[in-house]
Amino acid sequence: MATATKRKTSARAKATTKRTSTKRPVKPSRGKGLSVHIGLNAVDPKHYAGWSGELFACEQDAKDMRTIAVSKGMVPTILLTRDATRKRVLDSLRAAAKKLQAGDFFLLTYSGHGGQVPDVDDDEPDGRDETWCLYDAQLIDDELYLELSRFAKGVRILMLSDSCHSGTVSRAPLVEAAAGAAVDGGRPKWMPRVIADKTYEAHKRFYDDAQRAAARAGRGKLVDPDAALAQVSVSDRVGVAVKSFAPAVILISGCQDNQTSMDGNRNGAFTERLLAVWNHGKFNGNYARFHATIKAGMRPTQTPNLFTLGSAGAFLTQLPFQVDGSRVQRVSVASAREYVKKASIPAPRTPARPAARTRGGPDEATTAALALDAAKTQTAVVGSEIMSFVTGVTTERREAIINSSLLAQLAAAKKVPDATKIFEWYNAYFDVLMNVGWVVQDRSFAEYKEKGTNFQTHEAILAVASVVFGAAPTALAIVTSTLNALKSMDQSSPWITIFDRESHKARTARFQIGVAEQDADGQFFVNLLAFGLEAQSDVTQILFFKVKKEKAKLRHYSGKVTINGTVLDGVSGDIKAKLVAHAKDFVSQLPDV
Repeated sequence: MATATKRKTSARAKATTKRTSTKRPVKPSRGKGLSVHIGLNAVDPKHYAGWSGELFACEQDAKDMRTIAVSKGMVPTILLTRDATRKRVLDSLRAAAKKLQAGDFFLLTYSGHGGQVPDVDDDEPDGRDETWCLYDAQLIDDELYLELSRFAKGVRILMLSDSCHSGTVSRAPLVEAAAGAAVDGGRPKWMPRVIADKTYEAHKRFYDDAQRAAARAGRGKLVDPDAALAQVSVSDRVGVAVKSFAPAVILISGCQDNQTSMDGNRNGAFTERLLAVWNHGKFNGNYARFHATIKAGMRPTQTPNLFTLGSAGAFLTQLPFQVDGSRVQRVSVASAREYVKKASIPAPRTPARPAARTRGGPDEATTAALALDAAKTQTAVVGSEIMSFVTGVTTERREAIINSSLLAQLAAAKKVPDATKIFEWYNAYFDVLMNVGWVVQDRSFAEYKEKGTNFQTHEAILAVASVVFGAAPTALAIVTSTLNALKSMDQSSPWITIFDRESHKARTARFQIGVAEQDADGQFFVNLLAFGLEAQSDVTQILFFKVKKEKAKLRHYSGKVTINGTVLDGVSGDIKAKLVAHAKDFVSQLPDV
């Protein structure tokens, strides 16, 4: 941000400056930062059916978040309890949207009650819209995300919400406490359903009109939020989403859809943990690691979530709260190359033959069997992973993704040789990917619930994929056609032999399905599904395994994993060289499907 400077220069110096200034390159702005911090320890009982919703720590949450904002050079606005009205919140958001341009940063934090109103525009599968309980009335999620969509392209928005979010029909119901009652020693930030219903009935026209106004304002660009967000996060619930969402948004919320964020004696549970992880700016990692570290220290009944909207791939690699977007996660080409050099992997299954090498490079024969073609949609089996590539992904990037996936699997197998420790294996697998240029948003696994009496793996995969890839029809079509093709193939085919060998042992199985694409901004990413299966009988033909549902448990991860192209490209030769003796045994290309 430009700052005023004292100009006590002589006339001669001024003349010199004037003559030479046009020859000097203009130093680009590093971006400016604004923030809005909302904290409510109570609401106006006149609007909320006599309920004041008293909390203790929300104002302090807002103050502590303002302290972080100021320390990072942002200009803050703070709205506490009586000042946190709908008008003042909306005015603050709109003022920030007018001031910020590409490269700038906006921090929005909220601490208070979460609520619901009945949905009148049919964008919620559970029939209810989520809200922030502001002092004089609720702010509906449709309104909030419409306001965020007004920010300019290239603006980075970080939103931290220490409040409750209601569940979709796919979630377990929220267990409510009586109004004001303590839960596990704390106060829940949840407006009781009976109060929510009374408040809505008393102000029905106001809330219905607010939803319809948001729908009209976004007509032609609003889509179902659950479908839009399912492909980019482990949860499919945020609020209204916009097809062409200009800014890049990261939301870290205080809990899962069916959980309650808890108030505390100084800070809310989520904010308290966030502050401890931040540690006065000593935290060193990207947003994904920031979220994962926060989540790791929370009680099981409150699990923070991470979501993205817009092209947030590069944003996710940055250090938290950085107004200067050039500061990113400290994974560099040099650190990635050193990591690959030290990575321990199992010995090759078959001895490597002596082969001529190009100067400073690996044996090119290791990938000769892969006829990679950027003009085609192609699929390869890579150990326990089925990786597909959409037309337009370069051959070099395809090879780099295949090799880094294989490295991650081999290193994880070396570190966690016990096949029954599925999720310990996945932790090691994700660690490798994150150290070679993959930006993994989260590592959460959700349990798959079979509705019928029989459990069939391929049907479960398609059910999960249809939710995760619902807004990405190309990815869903590729997964569907690949599974159908594999089902009709000879079980002795090399790709099936490799996949079956690597994906399951006895009564457990783990496998991954990915679709690599390139977005409109040129950012490469992988829509990744990872599965862990535990059964009471031996697992056979994992993709088409069938068993009674009560005798098997399937958990799944889903995420839009972005690629730091600079790092992955810089380390791809090192990975390829390390895998010379392994590629033939672990990689096989599927025929075009």
